[in-house]
Amino acid sequence: MPYTPVFQLPTTQLDKLLGERLIDKSVGGHKIIDRSITNAHLLLDWKPWTPTYTNLTIGNGVVTARYVRIDRLVVALFDFILGSTSSVGTNPLVSAPVTAAAIYGDGNQQVSGSCGLLDSGSIRYEGQVRMSNTTTFLVHAMDASATHLKHAAITATVPFTWTTSDGISFTAIFEAA
Repeated sequence: MPYTPVFQLPTTQLDKLLGERLIDKSVGGHKIIDRSITNAHLLLDWKPWTPTYTNLTIGNGVVTARYVRIDRLVVALFDFILGSTSSVGTNPLVSAPVTAAAIYGDGNQQVSGSCGLLDSGSIRYEGQVRMSNTTTFLVHAMDASATHLKHAAITATVPFTWTTSDGISFTAIFEAA
């Protein structure tokens, strides 16, 4: 069954978000309806995507990957639960569902979202997902060994030793090309 969340925004906020576009028009292929009430409803059509991976072996693990695009705004959701034949290498990369704007290709690796790193049955560690270029997400753990948090490369043993039922999940928000 497709995942179709409904976002509600006051009409004035939606007018600002869409600029000169009318509420009753189609925006980026998504229909905005119900102008007659105080809240406008924006129905989003979430689409699956099949990422490619570097330093991440899916094996018999389970991946759920979907995204929604509103004009040039993209929200991507990724969830991977490791199976017995899955593995995590150093600095795992996941391809983005669409090409990002050129600003993401400048090598600055802008933070695009938060990441959860699940040590099954134990604890969930925090991380961040960054655009390493215009087509690829880089997943980082957060290192708390110093005064301030810093990024740490994920490896087969960082932030923990990866095994069956562990997981990587993230939500990333970025501008499409």
